[in-house]
Amino acid sequence: MDAILVTGSNGNIGSAVVEYLQARDIVLRAGISGIRRPTCAGAGSSVVACNFRDRVQMLRALQGVERAY
Repeated sequence: MDAILVTGSNGNIGSAVVEYLQARDIVLRAGISGIRRPTCAGAGSSVVACNFRDRVQMLRALQGVERAY
């Protein structure tokens, strides 16, 4: 199953989305724009740099992703 990219995963809404998906064992990729403590630690999950202003980062973050939030 392809992952779901959650942008802003360290923010108020993004972190809630990460928790929701992890509670349902959904594979996700937590996108963070800066270097902060990642919220994503579940099995099958990963953390990726995801800055909307950096085209290369965004393309990498979207690899293997079926959906994005």
